[in-house]
Amino acid sequence: MKKVIFVMSFLLIFSSAFAGLSWCEDSYIVVNTTWYNGSASAQSDDFDGYNLGSLESLTLGGEVQSWDTSGDEAKLGYKFDNNDETISYINLPYLGAAGDNDKWQSNPGSSVNISGLSSGAHTLEVWFLVTDFGPEPDDIVYDSNGGNNYIANFTIPEGEVPITLASFIAEAKNGVVELSWETASETENAHFLIYRDGDIIAQIAGAGTTTETNNYNYTDIAVVSGQVYTYMLSDVSFGGVEIQYDPVMVEVSENTVTADFVLEAAYPNPFNPKTVISMSVFAKASPDKQNTVSSNIDLSIYNTNGEKVATLFSGEKTAGNYKVTWNAANMPSGVYILRMSVGNTRQVQKLMLIR
Repeated sequence: MKKVIFVMSFLLIFSSAFAGLSWCEDSYIVVNTTWYNGSASAQSDDFDGYNLGSLESLTLGGEVQSWDTSGDEAKLGYKFDNNDETISYINLPYLGAAGDNDKWQSNPGSSVNISGLSSGAHTLEVWFLVTDFGPEPDDIVYDSNGGNNYIANFTIPEGEVPITLASFIAEAKNGVVELSWETASETENAHFLIYRDGDIIAQIAGAGTTTETNNYNYTDIAVVSGQVYTYMLSDVSFGGVEIQYDPVMVEVSENTVTADFVLEAAYPNPFNPKTVISMSVFAKASPDKQNTVSSNIDLSIYNTNGEKVATLFSGEKTAGNYKVTWNAANMPSGVYILRMSVGNTRQVQKLMLIR
């Protein structure tokens, strides 16, 4: 099964009464990695009335920020071809305060079924619905549907599939997940995107147009033992159309290899901005029965995209107990992966930085 992903993100700043859902300086929409902006000259054209090109299915999401901190529910409304019978809503989860504003966001969003639309030209209308559960006796609803919608044009094509995917495999091996896939042919394939649990973690160059078999691979090191992950592969054409393929699930088993070290739970966790990491390094017996140092020790921090953001230690340690402090004062809030490696053995754990 395949589907084309169509990603949109909106950023609107409302007045204190949510009045006026017009574009402002920070408003933006992202469609297939292309930025559209209502006012900033550095971005592409306004989304309103824009031709999005060919789509076979889509995923829709958005973002809302408000200065009115009493507003506590936001949705994204949409419909096709000015048909009120097709009106649907996507919940925008509340993310908390963003500076002086409250923030709701669903990005990349939710899959939208357009299989019932015929091939040819169509319009997509999008608007916001915000419910304010404030001190008033009745709920107050601010809904821009009715003349203020943002409209885009698109077509549903009858074209060929950009790639013929022969296989997509995810395997957990020694504390990492190895992904591999094979294509039997490719047509104007610019690159692949790899998703883990709905988030893009990697972009791999495609082969363009070819009838030859091509093999690809990627190793995800930012995983934690005992967790189950869902991976999905997509291809993106030179025209920016993205097609997603069936996801696969993989469980990263607990490491049962007898290790020459123990990585204790970091404390505190969650933390701000420092956490202490304790580890024990065991001596290994040499042929002459003398204790030797443990070699190739690496203690590093990764973000959830698998990018190393800090190296806490790299080198050799004699047997003993050690404590290392990570000061994340310059890092953004979020989830990080702590990984300790000795030779081919790894232990990992999640860290949560909360401002």
